[in-house]
Amino acid sequence: VTVSKQMSGTYNTFFKAVENLSAGKEKFTIIDSKTNSGAQGLVVLKAAEEIAAGKSFEEIVKSVEETIKRTRIYVSVPTLEYMYKSGRIGKAQQIALNMINMKPVVSIDENGDGIIIGKAFSTKGNTKKISELVKDIIRSNENKAGIIYCATRKEVDGLYLYLKDLGYDVYWYEQE
Repeated sequence: VTVSKQMSGTYNTFFKAVENLSAGKEKFTIIDSKTNSGAQGLVVLKAAEEIAAGKSFEEIVKSVEETIKRTRIYVSVPTLEYMYKSGRIGKAQQIALNMINMKPVVSIDENGDGIIIGKAFSTKGNTKKISELVKDIIRSNENKAGIIYCATRKEVDGLYLYLKDLGYDVYWYEQE
């Protein structure tokens, strides 16, 4: 299960490697997660659960592909610098959004491409937008959800408490 092939060459590298191995009896499937980060981790976790449950190869692939269709990632972006440097947005877009202090919420579409799905003028505004998106997903699905943070934990703590106050079964996992 690779990071979105739209964002990395990993899928193609694995695909070429498996082509060379496919002469044997082993079954190989390279699956494009069409996502990244913690969302990709949830897809890999589903595959591991299915393997541990003794599911067939075909059942595992089908389950993972269904999980990919339901998996979402939302990221509050405090600065556009790295989106510009990685080529996800152009220079004109970076300048225009920086001039008005716009903070985008980014996600990944069904093809695995990065997209801007919301905008706010503050990180707090982004946290609110993400909270609403996550709440709607949790309400309509009984699957796993994860919150990952980088640099600051304040907004994550707020989202965690918000979901807990709404009665969702959330827990805190922290790797040391």
